[in-house]
Amino acid sequence: MYTQGDTDLPYTGSVIVTGSTDFISSFEVVTGMNGLTFGGNTGRPELTGLIDVQNVAHFGIRGYEVTNSSKGSALFVSEVAEFTASKNVFTASDIGIHVENDAIEMAAEIRENQFNGASTAIKLDVHTTGDLTAEIDRNEFSGSFQDGLYGYNSGNSNLVVLLTNNDFSGSYVSSLGAFENGGTSNLDVTITGNTAAAAATLSDDGFQFKSSGTATNTLLVEGNEFLGTSGDSLVEINTADSSTFTATIHDNTFDGVVDGQAVDLISNGTSSLTAYVTENLFDGEMEQALNVDKLGSSKLNLTFNDNTLAASFSDDALSIASNGDGVGSSLLKAWYRAIPSAAPSTLMALMPTRSPRARLN
Repeated sequence: MYTQGDTDLPYTGSVIVTGSTDFISSFEVVTGMNGLTFGGNTGRPELTGLIDVQNVAHFGIRGYEVTNSSKGSALFVSEVAEFTASKNVFTASDIGIHVENDAIEMAAEIRENQFNGASTAIKLDVHTTGDLTAEIDRNEFSGSFQDGLYGYNSGNSNLVVLLTNNDFSGSYVSSLGAFENGGTSNLDVTITGNTAAAAATLSDDGFQFKSSGTATNTLLVEGNEFLGTSGDSLVEINTADSSTFTATIHDNTFDGVVDGQAVDLISNGTSSLTAYVTENLFDGEMEQALNVDKLGSSKLNLTFNDNTLAASFSDDALSIASNGDGVGSSLLKAWYRAIPSAAPSTLMALMPTRSPRARLN
């Protein structure tokens, strides 16, 4: 379906899609037969309302501006095998894009969009036996949000999220991105090349992960820049029940002002958490670079190698506690306290050949 932009009035009302459709507009160049092109010389068509797409094989939308000031989503997509959204602008009082899947194998590509404020910019819900792979790439998040991204999966579902090269510059009450899973579900998240700009304001966390039941989790956080202000942790992982979680946090820049920990790892119940924290730069002002709490009968395995501690810390740079009694933390605390004002190069030089490694059972 082709829509013309630069009309005198925006399009209004709800759009219900009942068959496979591609929404294209005059904002983007369209190439026809023999290489002939048209469009690409107008603003985006404006829709004031919502778009609802359910139970179709394919849906795509490119080059639109969608504003929904009522409860619900600007764009709701459910049980759609292939979904793409690119070069759009979304503004919503509730949710920008909501993707839901309970039963099918689904692929979503959300690329080069601009989100100008919403309670949640992108929401991913996967339940029962649903399988969703979501590629979220080169989007801009500005304005005010509860969460930039929220993902939740349960039952025996599978959720794979590739969050790459996005720019977060707005204000966030809860998080840049929050993920929860339970039941026997599987969550696999890759967060690479993203920037939380100096102008970004986080009232709570950067990226937050909570697992329960017997859920399994795999996380890679690599090559990101956290430059704004945070009210709590920049990466927080909290495992409960009998869930398992493997996290690699590598080659990130944790900067700005952090009223908490850059990395916060908490294991509860009989869960198992394995974390590799390597080659990161901890700079700016923060309470701690790393906080670890192993609680209950959980297992926590930590490798902390080749990181640079260059920040101004208001507390111990590194803290590791088992069952809340501080066991295992004194060596790291004493090591850092002995050289509180050392330059980053000195900190690295004084690290042992095999940097701190902890196994808490």
